[in-house]
Amino acid sequence: MAFYSILEYTATGVTSIYTTPPYIEEAHLTVTLGGVGQVLNSDYTLSCTTLTFSVTPTIGSAIRISRRSNPDGRIVDYTSGAGF
Repeated sequence: MAFYSILEYTATGVTSIYTTPPYIEEAHLTVTLGGVGQVLNSDYTLSCTTLTFSVTPTIGSAIRISRRSNPDGRIVDYTSGAGF
């Protein structure tokens, strides 16, 4: 089972900066612009929950930022008896 969080924006033609849902790994995010998949570090960059497009999206373009992560998958392993 996957866990989703989706943010959708309509581009204003003025800003290239948008907020993402919280995520643990960048690979958990999928970004589309006008229905076309975007590539990290080519079409956009991430800094915490701030996404910046390389080129300001055209006014009216649909922006979709989604997070998909597996709540059953482990991201970290804890050792028995280890302190936090």
